[in-house]
Amino acid sequence: MNTKIISLLLALIISVTGCPTRDVSNPFKIDITGNWQEENGFPQYIQTNEPALKPGELKTFSQTLMLNKGIYKIAFEYDEQNDHYSGFALDNHFQDFRGFRINGIAQNLTFSSDSAGKGKYKVYRTECPLTVEEESAAISLELDIHNTRVMKTSITATSSIPVSKNYYAINPGKTKEYLMVRGIPFLVRKTDLRYDAPWFQKTEPSLNAERGSLNIMKNRMIFNLDGTKTNKVHFLGMIHQVDIANGSWFSPKGDNGYSHFLGDKAGEIILTLENNEQTVIPLIFGFNLWYSRPWDMFWAYFPTTPDSWSAGYNYDSTIFSGNQSCRELIRNSVSLVDGVRLMGSGSNNTRFIFSLDLENKEVRSIEIKKTDDMYGIPLISAITVETSKPSSALSPLPGISSGSPAIKPVTLQYIKDEEYKPALEKLKHIIYTYKNEMPELSEPEIPSGYFGPGYNFKGTQEAVYAATYLYRNGPECGAKIADSGTRCASSIARKQTVHYTFGIGIWREEPSFSIYGNLQNWFRLYREKSPGNFPGAGEAWSRGIGELTREAMALGYSKYINSYTDWLDSCLFADAYPPHWIRIVGAGSSYEGHETRKVGEITETGNRENDGHGICMWGRYLNYHWLGHPAQWNEKHWKATKAAVSWIQWQLDTDTIFPGLRKDLLYTESECGNYEFYGSYNCLHGIRLSIIMARELGKKEEVASWTKLYDRLEKGILENAVDSGMFGPVWHTEPDHNWHDDAQKMAHIQLASDGITYTPLQDYDVAGSNARKYLNIDLNSYRYLMRTKTITAFGVMATVRV
Repeated sequence: MNTKIISLLLALIISVTGCPTRDVSNPFKIDITGNWQEENGFPQYIQTNEPALKPGELKTFSQTLMLNKGIYKIAFEYDEQNDHYSGFALDNHFQDFRGFRINGIAQNLTFSSDSAGKGKYKVYRTECPLTVEEESAAISLELDIHNTRVMKTSITATSSIPVSKNYYAINPGKTKEYLMVRGIPFLVRKTDLRYDAPWFQKTEPSLNAERGSLNIMKNRMIFNLDGTKTNKVHFLGMIHQVDIANGSWFSPKGDNGYSHFLGDKAGEIILTLENNEQTVIPLIFGFNLWYSRPWDMFWAYFPTTPDSWSAGYNYDSTIFSGNQSCRELIRNSVSLVDGVRLMGSGSNNTRFIFSLDLENKEVRSIEIKKTDDMYGIPLISAITVETSKPSSALSPLPGISSGSPAIKPVTLQYIKDEEYKPALEKLKHIIYTYKNEMPELSEPEIPSGYFGPGYNFKGTQEAVYAATYLYRNGPECGAKIADSGTRCASSIARKQTVHYTFGIGIWREEPSFSIYGNLQNWFRLYREKSPGNFPGAGEAWSRGIGELTREAMALGYSKYINSYTDWLDSCLFADAYPPHWIRIVGAGSSYEGHETRKVGEITETGNRENDGHGICMWGRYLNYHWLGHPAQWNEKHWKATKAAVSWIQWQLDTDTIFPGLRKDLLYTESECGNYEFYGSYNCLHGIRLSIIMARELGKKEEVASWTKLYDRLEKGILENAVDSGMFGPVWHTEPDHNWHDDAQKMAHIQLASDGITYTPLQDYDVAGSNARKYLNIDLNSYRYLMRTKTITAFGVMATVRV
């Protein structure tokens, strides 16, 4: 049968099965994004190396298509939110992009935006005509792009498309999209690229949103193959609907139904053969399921949302501290190959391919089911059956890719004998720390050159570990307090901790703060330098300043605390207006969350990080407190003390303008949520400590007005930041905040010892005091947090007391 007849039959079958027809008004479209290959072709494993490109370096992708005579269009879609910055991958050639070649001839493309894209980001598109004059021809495509991944690419035909002789699709639901991935055609119901779903919200969007499973699935789905003699079967997707892995900032504490550890079983594929024999293929993370968003963030990292141009963070060189054997173990262990690898780090329902070698067994049906102990479903978006004798239950697929696909098939015997387990166990041991692998210590390890408190805990091995930790944690806090901030990550430890948000146990190592280098060098510099000659990086996260100030002083690392506070006060006035501390102190308008808006007659700049603002207030008070309340210090810093309180007053007085709601509660633009207890209470505590400083300077007018402000906000918190619950009134935390463990409900009790008293009971019976109400709500909130008996509920707020 010749190609033209096959193409006509394909058109007829496609029309009958409800797929798009191939006439001019409704052309036949195939997504070929996943068909781009690099210089050495498709790798035979999951890609575990993706080094950043050098400045000006281009990466070339290619593919060859077998096309019939006719007219085609190659289309590209460039979403700027996926790139390092807008236009970067295109070398800013939106109007004359020449990085695409057809049969070696460069095409002159113009990208234009026809929509605002997602939020403030634009999506640019372009089309390139292609005419094939031969009856059948191999068409070579090449793409040069300044990115390690490609744009979304498709081909549209207004004439005949070759049909595959070996690949057939399990028919999905109503809507259908054709894909060519690594030389294998697939038919999906829909493709899904998400940026919000992997970042867990309490109202988990990936549980509420349908993410492109082959059929809409709640617990299982079953597909009839009608006894098809099957050579191989290829499953596309192979991630989980809730693509957040485990232990991350964005997964709820104490609920393992959202956690996906290596070795966890998320479901099953059940094959029923024509002779009624059944084979169960477990869907296991680290064997035939992997991670999309968490893994891809190592090469295109968005800290929390795509609201910053931070996709350029490429951590390839720092993964596993440069230990290449760890990557090799992943490649050899996981029985998957890459599917569609788009720019950016969005979770992708066509991300991997799992192939089964069925050795021409006759298959009656394929069933996919989930487990009951895990939220969501294993995400399989398409199933392609490789056979020369398809049943009528299968749909034909286009055959436009030349060459053989690079797959990593496993046999049913391999699965039956559980041959994947030894490699999986090795993989788990490089990703996770096992208790029996910890070193046995009789005494705590003390860093060379250490000075500071001594720790000698007795008892269990864990006590010795705790002491060992404190010998490093104290200097770590001290290393944050230089003449200015030293950013958020560790200043002295090469093992950075920010990547814990990825949640899959991959560790990284990168250079420490350049002036320090390592812990030992910091010990030396701390002793040798003097205040004013010990610069930091000029930035710090306001939410950590108070805690770090407190711990550094408590542990004796206070040499630079005054120059640090001077810098902190200067940032209050330099970063924002009206003067206040923003999320990243010292960053000013360079911080991506920096806003400019008109509030009445005032042009407000900065961001309302009220939890961080309050933390800075009580942190600098602790400096004053532990110095012994020197009047000279208080007078020197009075301008900043007054401005910090004025910011709170101004917000309450203008709240009907922005954010437009009348309530005596602070609106916070922060992970902690907009109108919740934590942000307002940190500021309330800061006001109370500021009143002490004002009183000791004899500032009677401020004492009177600030006391009224304190009473107003204290009452406003009771009226607006309390929820009813099973244990009675509890402190309100926003349902969609990013911390998800609600530990900030305990802010009142945790801050009680910071600057005023060692217990809130001191004010318990004071006439007119709300202390009794606050403490009762604390107790209710504690009972609420402990209802699941998980002490991890206090992870965010945990601090070390000495």
